[in-house]
Formats: sequence, C-alpha cells, structure tokens
Amino acid sequence: MQDALTKHQNVISAEVSLPDQAIIKVRKNSVKVDELADVIKTAGFTATAK
Repeated sequence: MQDALTKHQNVISAEVSLPDQAIIKVRKNSVKVDELADVIKTAGFTATAK
C-alpha cells in the first residue's frame, strides 16, 4: 500500500502501519481523501477517512 500511495504525484510521504492505519502527507489542497481511498482500494486494501 505504501508504494501505491507514494506513486501518487501529490503524496509527499506515506507511513503505513498495517493492518489498520496509514499517515499520508500531501501537498496542500492537492488531493481529496476519496482519491487516496481509491488508491488504497486499488492496491487491495480497505480505506476509511478519519
């Protein structure tokens, strides 16, 4: 999942603590939470915003 997130052009860093948490730093106002959730789901994981 971390690799999939960091490939996104607006993700600065992603710190994944499986199975239940990811801390993602992005460029300000550059990406919506739903877009990142889609990246996570495409990588085969589940995602909910907190």
